[in-house]
Amino acid sequence: MKLNVLIIIIFTLLGKMTGFLREVVMTAQIGASIYTDIYYYSISATTLITSMVTVGIGTAIIPILSEAEIEGRMDSFFNRLLSAVFPILFLGVGALYFLAPVLLYLIAPGISAEMRMLAVNYSRILSLNLFSISVQAMLTGYLQKNQKFFYPASLALPLNVSIIVGILLSNPENVLPIVLATALGQFLCLLWLGIPMLRMKYPFRLVRKSGFRQDPLGQQFMRMLPPTLLGTAAYQLNVLIDRSLASLLPSGNTSYLNYADKLQGIVYSIMVMAFLTVLFPRQSEYASKKEYKQLYQVTRQNLSLILLLVFPLAIGLMFLSQEITQIAYMRNQFTLKDAIVTGNILLFYGGIVLFQSTAEMFSRTFLAMKETTKQMYAALISIGANILLNVILIRPLGVYGLALATTLAAFVRMASIMWMSKKYYLQHQEKMLPASIVKYFLASLLMLGSLLGFRQILKNHLGLYGYTLVSVIIGAIVYFVVLILLRTDELIELKDMTIGFVKRMRRST
Repeated sequence: MKLNVLIIIIFTLLGKMTGFLREVVMTAQIGASIYTDIYYYSISATTLITSMVTVGIGTAIIPILSEAEIEGRMDSFFNRLLSAVFPILFLGVGALYFLAPVLLYLIAPGISAEMRMLAVNYSRILSLNLFSISVQAMLTGYLQKNQKFFYPASLALPLNVSIIVGILLSNPENVLPIVLATALGQFLCLLWLGIPMLRMKYPFRLVRKSGFRQDPLGQQFMRMLPPTLLGTAAYQLNVLIDRSLASLLPSGNTSYLNYADKLQGIVYSIMVMAFLTVLFPRQSEYASKKEYKQLYQVTRQNLSLILLLVFPLAIGLMFLSQEITQIAYMRNQFTLKDAIVTGNILLFYGGIVLFQSTAEMFSRTFLAMKETTKQMYAALISIGANILLNVILIRPLGVYGLALATTLAAFVRMASIMWMSKKYYLQHQEKMLPASIVKYFLASLLMLGSLLGFRQILKNHLGLYGYTLVSVIIGAIVYFVVLILLRTDELIELKDMTIGFVKRMRRST
């Protein structure tokens, strides 16, 4: 498992690096304007449905495949699932195509009729993504269940390369090549996942009468899917709400929100999703076998490793929000003014990675036990809180109020799902949170204090890049030295995991 985590971290990092390069090229080539806003609105029109369906399918399928494997019919069940879902996806693409004007009106009520029509045309092209991404989600779930993590972890590479080419073919007043490249990139991702399926000699065949609805596992999957769709897409829905309200503000604000969200999302995708991806099949196996004590123990252990890394990263992201944004985006079409606004949004977004990672860990535990309604309730509470906070904060704080509302909504979701989880842990006399969380918090505070103490001295003697690099080094040294002095067990485990990975790499070469 530890080796798989490191594999996912490495290839997710590569994917995020190309994704980061994509955003850098985007800001330099296109900047932040009404046309970039239109591109993000057109993506949002399909993402609203696509994210819910794909994330929900990809998450719900693993516990069901675990049961199918126990019954000795995982491949036949997966064929039934594909046969049943394909016709629904084709109908879904058609529905998205015709409903594009309605979705765009809901997502971007503040843009002009001319710009909305342009966004409608773009979103109709991107409606094809519903099929590509949904099938990707099913294949990813199957591969992860079979401990095949390389291709799913590197999935962003073909997509990012395709979009970068589209950006280079675009200009500040024509983003159609980016739209076409986005649709093509998702299809290339689907072909990419087909490679390991062919290598495994998966016996794929469409079944005309799949009998999926009569299959007990199929019925269970269909019962799990709706609450899973909503529960796993809470954050995407909150971001979508923010973009909708940002359309009422001056042009460019939607792009600022997106650029800041991409930066904080790098931390979450690389550090958190790797652990969640590898852990979830194991959680599902424990839940299928009713081994709940082991389920809660392994969840707490992995939460501890995640928080070990997320605490300093979240604080560092907020402390260096301006510097990170300027280094990432400030060139050509993206000015210092744009960087300042995006950096301030990133400051408000900083806590999301901590709250979201904790919430997702407990949410996956519920999904493994097929208690899907619990995480759905937490998602609904979070969405309601986000809407209320947006209404309250947008007037005094503008676009910063939207970012702050999203972060507070992430905290509300975390608190809600932890409160619902409490009784399950008490029943098996297991602790919810790792004991080392106090050490992480203390080390993070000392790290922040040292950075504040050296800030003015470093700024006076170093440039932007030097100051940022030295601050990162100082923060990391202080944080890990404090944890060593406090004798933190998780730090030793992380060191052993890294050393083991290096040794395996040497032996393989």
